Amino acid sequence: MSTPNIDDVAKKFAEDLNAALVAFRATEAKKNNKKVEDIPELAARVSKQAVTKVREPKDQAEQIVKGVSWTCSSAHMSDNARHIDLFKNSKYVVSPKSDLTADEYKVFTDSWTSALKENGLLNYKGQPGYNEGDAYHVELPDSKLPFTDKRVQECLTQYAKLTRDDGKKKNTKFESDAKIKKFLEDYEKK
Repeated sequence: MSTPNIDDVAKKFAEDLNAALVAFRATEAKKNNKKVEDIPELAARVSKQAVTKVREPKDQAEQIVKGVSWTCSSAHMSDNARHIDLFKNSKYVVSPKSDLTADEYKVFTDSWTSALKENGLLNYKGQPGYNEGDAYHVELPDSKLPFTDKRVQECLTQYAKLTRDDGKKKNTKFESDAKIKKFLEDYEKK
């Protein structure tokens, strides 16, 4: 059986999520005796940013240095992950937990989880549920790279160069993993 195309699955995921958000908006309007247009619109879109697509090892290492990624085994490196962005009244939602009302947040997270399961996707932790850590990340199952993969090793080397040779700030969360510590210690001995 062939691996599904992440772009097709991400698009279907966003469609399913949007259907639930549209239904919520209509229910809220009826419940509050308002017009649908008077209720904030929540909408999901597959991100068009290049960083959400396939990443080369150096790109991934730069994401780790920036503190927006914590792994060299990312499903982005195997081109099996995408980000699905959320907008409220056409404005990008930075943090769903703090930027949405309690009701909006609940329907968003419940609908996100349901759409993940419906489309066979996982969050950044490899679980079928919503998680704030990398809130908008979705990936296909079994798409993270093993530690021994040459792309992972190159990412680690690039990260070491950036932080040990080029003076970039270290990502302490990333470096707390025992295998990564060992890799970096060996790199520093060279």
